[in-house]
Amino acid sequence: MNDSPAAILYDGYGNPVGVIADGQEYRLQTENIVKKIIPTISIFSTNTPLTANSVFTESGEDVSGFVSIDVTVLSDADSATNGLLFEWSQDNITFSYDENFTITANVGQFYSLAPRAKYFKLTYTNGIVDQTSFGLSVVYYPIGRSVYVQNLDTDVSGQKAVEVIRSIITAQRTGGPTSDYTNLQANAFGFLKIDGGSPQIKTEYDLSSPTVNYIGTAPSGTATSAASWTIKKITFDGSGNPIETTWTGGNAVWNNRSSEVYN
Repeated sequence: MNDSPAAILYDGYGNPVGVIADGQEYRLQTENIVKKIIPTISIFSTNTPLTANSVFTESGEDVSGFVSIDVTVLSDADSATNGLLFEWSQDNITFSYDENFTITANVGQFYSLAPRAKYFKLTYTNGIVDQTSFGLSVVYYPIGRSVYVQNLDTDVSGQKAVEVIRSIITAQRTGGPTSDYTNLQANAFGFLKIDGGSPQIKTEYDLSSPTVNYIGTAPSGTATSAASWTIKKITFDGSGNPIETTWTGGNAVWNNRSSEVYN
């Protein structure tokens, strides 16, 4: 058997691709090819420390030919509040669409941005302490870059730039498995509504005993003789201190609360 390859494939630059011949492994020269096809452009960088409250600013740059802007920054002093500022403009005169972040000392930050307008400008304002080391760079790419990535067990800082995903919470209407699903609503303060503004839960209380209290809940309109109640039983010691709380399932009868099974 002849183990030699019948042919060697070459890429457009003459590099052999993914074959083994005569004990020599050839691989696609990916890095060189990427540099030829997709050049990266380092627009500006600085490592000059800033004194307290000093400002570093770059003039607006035309980013209409790019799809990603990578910004990295590391400082040994805190920035001013919202001291890292990204601005966008359609005409390189009026800048708006502001996005800003506060940089914490000795915590490197990375931002990968999609252009919001034709021109991009960056401003960095130092905090009240002189820097002794500072590094900031901006690189433009004509291809998409990754979003912010972090270990799953690590909390995400409030000053990290992350991809925001919004979703809608739905719930099935009462009435059985064929009932429609509807979007849940929030009140004027942004809190989730749980009763729609009208009573939907009925509550009964039995506080007549000094040693045992019962609190039952069921859908509004449920009869006390119906097996649709959830009952909480609170037991007290001789001094009136609660010592145990137990519950029934959701099919208890309020009228039979003293004989229901509690766990």
